[in-house]
Amino acid sequence: MTAKIIRIPGSNCVNYIRGRCLYAENQNPGLNQDIRCQELRRMGKEFDDFLSQAEHFDISEDTATSILQERMQKSLQRQTHCQNYQPGDTDTLLGCVYAIDDLCAHFLPRCQGRCPNFSATPENNT
Repeated sequence: MTAKIIRIPGSNCVNYIRGRCLYAENQNPGLNQDIRCQELRRMGKEFDDFLSQAEHFDISEDTATSILQERMQKSLQRQTHCQNYQPGDTDTLLGCVYAIDDLCAHFLPRCQGRCPNFSATPENNT
């Protein structure tokens, strides 16, 4: 008879979020750019490029703000280029179910249950 090992879920670990593991990100925040939301990175690049252009052409702050608001509105209305985009989370800027702040849960490793890195979430004493 073969015994089946069942893993204890890691859902009450401080590194657990939506079935994914944030351990590596929590150890070195921002180190792995591959797990960042592609669309937010694209929008950030657009913003940086715009600031460079505004500086280069010596555009006033009021004019730059007006142009930037218009560009960002158009950018948000444009269809995403991300192949992993799944609509549904209305609490995020892009409305994607994979969005966790500036991270994409799709690229985070799946939680395999309690592991050597497991750390229980502190109990809420309120």
